[in-house]
Amino acid sequence: AGNSGPLLNTIGSPGAARKAITVGAINKSEYLADFSSRGPVIWKNENGDEKTLVKPDVVAPGVDICAAQASNNWLSDRECLDDKHISISGTSMATPHVAGAVALLKQKHPDWTPEEIKSTIKSNSLNLNLNSFSGFFIGPLTQGSGRINAYQSAFAKNPIIVELNPLQNVKRGILD
Repeated sequence: AGNSGPLLNTIGSPGAARKAITVGAINKSEYLADFSSRGPVIWKNENGDEKTLVKPDVVAPGVDICAAQASNNWLSDRECLDDKHISISGTSMATPHVAGAVALLKQKHPDWTPEEIKSTIKSNSLNLNLNSFSGFFIGPLTQGSGRINAYQSAFAKNPIIVELNPLQNVKRGILD
């Protein structure tokens, strides 16, 4: 999703792509990270009509993630485990959780299409009720379908296919 939050309409490319699985970041308490970019993605089509895409698709842990340390940027105040690991935050730290879940689903169901895998990830996500901003309901614009649940997704027998990221109108933060 990017790290341009906390304002709405801050998701850019490649997360703005309709077919991409766009991932926002949450912390250990399952609150959306302040830096995590939020939707919607708004553009004008060839006729000049405003179109809206609800993004991110899902959220995953992305705050203070212990990761392998590159030797040229070691910061002792961010060390975790040892001097070969560092604590990093960002949607780039949340995305690998989803990429791993996608890989597991593809391994289990090699015949599933990318749309079926995305639908399964989204439909098995946990709604965190991150649904308010200035008094308006905007849950899908901050958390998408919710926190990924790789375990539950792995047991899906058949993906639920709905229209891929349906285009919707958003007015004042309320989905029409």
